[in-house]
Amino acid sequence: MVTIMLRDGQKVTPWMDYQLGRLDHDMFNAFGVRVKVRSGIRTAEEQLNIWYERYVTSDRVNGRRVYDTRWWNGRLWYRISPAGTVAQPGTSNHEIQGDRAAVDLYDTGSDPGITSKNSARGRWYRENAWRYDMSPSGDGFGEGWHSDINNIGNTPPTPPAPPRKKETKVKSYHYEDATARKSGRTVKPGEGFYLHTTEGVKPSQATNIVGNPGNYSITPHVYATGTPGDVVELVLLWDATRTDGPHSPHYVERLIIDKDGHLNASREFKRGVAPYDAVYLRASTPATNEGPVQFALLDSDAYLFITA
Repeated sequence: MVTIMLRDGQKVTPWMDYQLGRLDHDMFNAFGVRVKVRSGIRTAEEQLNIWYERYVTSDRVNGRRVYDTRWWNGRLWYRISPAGTVAQPGTSNHEIQGDRAAVDLYDTGSDPGITSKNSARGRWYRENAWRYDMSPSGDGFGEGWHSDINNIGNTPPTPPAPPRKKETKVKSYHYEDATARKSGRTVKPGEGFYLHTTEGVKPSQATNIVGNPGNYSITPHVYATGTPGDVVELVLLWDATRTDGPHSPHYVERLIIDKDGHLNASREFKRGVAPYDAVYLRASTPATNEGPVQFALLDSDAYLFITA
């Protein structure tokens, strides 16, 4: 009998939780995303309930679309749910199979990420899954989110004693776009501009909104007017100043102009800044907008947390 606990509201063993925690930690350090569990261990009853939700016998199809068929319990069953295939009760990897069980994973990025073997995060995970006692077995049947975890009954190592409490100081950096503040910026659909502290500069010129390296909370502020329902995108871009590569957009926030034609918003992002990194803030509008957006403010408050 293994111990069951919850992670992201899903059932896992302590060993599964330990390995998923390690994976989450390393993915965050490498890519700035969190790894989440969409489905974990299922009891036999839960697997049976999912089966009955998605599969029916021929007499209950009633003209509905059939996505696939499977044999179970001596009968042919028809999947009438678009939610995906389900293993026959008693055969699912989500039910404990000896020392192994399965989880369905996703990450908090804006693209398929860990669930796609062709993405940067997906390739990294598949190259390193063995380090976490895991294997992306779902690739073999078209479910990139599905992974097995081995040795699920193992006991996680005892965590080290907590370090002595350290004092955290905060250093703030406030920057505002001078052109928007003093005379306003008009941005047509499909265009944008970077925050710059000098009035009248080109939209492509940017001011670095952070200072020393470390862990940051960065909060952009925007006030604009335009066509109700149109979109404004706030983008934070990291630039490794010692290389010639392109800026990396780590955060994109889509904001909607309200029914009165106003947008007044602040959004907080948290991420580390490495030595020789610069961070830029860009406001842009998609080409699908109906009209121009008038920006009266684009500010940034960046707080560096220094622990000593």
